[in-house]
Amino acid sequence: MEYLQKEYQEELEKERGLEEELRAVSNEIIELERQRVSIEERKKNLRKYEQDKLKEQYHVTNFFAPSSRFGTPDDLKSLIDKAHDHASNNVLDGLNMFDGTDGHYFHTGSKGHHSVWDSRLFNYGS
Repeated sequence: MEYLQKEYQEELEKERGLEEELRAVSNEIIELERQRVSIEERKKNLRKYEQDKLKEQYHVTNFFAPSSRFGTPDDLKSLIDKAHDHASNNVLDGLNMFDGTDGHYFHTGSKGHHSVWDSRLFNYGS
């Protein structure tokens, strides 16, 4: 009888040990799930931040005036000043060559190209 009681106690101790291990593993799973959610939330926030930053950039919508959708005229002046400090003095001259059509905003043929400045010439009549 004493032998069975000792064996029973050993089994109970093993069971308690397994229960503790199970609780520890369960807590680890809960923590990993919390971290996964946290990472997914960070990724979502990062995507939103990147999309918001893209919205703040300047886009050519009209070659004749800056769009107020992206800031004030002073903001544009500041952007151009910073670009001049770090790059070329002809920042906008390089940009105006990417219209995609030959005569939409610019004169066609040799009349539409300024060879000295290597830029396009606006057709203000179109």
